Amino acid sequence: MRGRLEAEGIESTLQDELTAQVYPFYSNAIGGVKLMVRESDLPKTMEILLEGGYIKKSELEQPKFDSWLETILAKYDTLNKRALSIVIVSIIVAVLLITFIISYATKPSTDEQLINNTWCVGYVIYNETIFIPHTIDVLQLSETGRCIETINFRENGTAIIPGLDSRSVVVSWQLNDNFIHLFNADTLGDVYNGDYKIEISNTELVLKSANTTISSRAE
Repeated sequence: MRGRLEAEGIESTLQDELTAQVYPFYSNAIGGVKLMVRESDLPKTMEILLEGGYIKKSELEQPKFDSWLETILAKYDTLNKRALSIVIVSIIVAVLLITFIISYATKPSTDEQLINNTWCVGYVIYNETIFIPHTIDVLQLSETGRCIETINFRENGTAIIPGLDSRSVVVSWQLNDNFIHLFNADTLGDVYNGDYKIEISNTELVLKSANTTISSRAE
């Protein structure tokens, strides 16, 4: 049959030929050796096989549901691995995208992080000199594990900053992108007034200006 088709200019291939040769007892189970042609060549193929007596017209008129089902399953078997891979990758990308969107949407803004936390001040560096904050008007008593010297940013645009062997400092603050502008400090203006770059990582807060660095952590 294949030789006749090729003589007529129709290309064809054999499917399951090797399986039938190696495991002849499986031939019926796999439906025998299958002669495959292009779908566009199918009408001419049927004519050639009818004329050559390879098939009968009555065979063509019988319903071929099983053959149709086998064809569908064969195509699905070829595509299902790719389709499954695409589906899995799509799901992973969708989950990551949704997670990112939710995280971004629910992440507090910089001013919310500043206001909603009490920031424990570890040290202040001014002109390359390290100072340990000490506010003289703060009662130096605290529970174990709780800090004494803190920065408190208020919604009204003011903040309370620890003193350096002095009373606490009241300063105004204003955000501008990733910078915070501290101004109108009622004392220690040379130390605290200025534009600070904000670095927030987990519970750590670092404010850096040209002359001063304030290192804090969330209490």
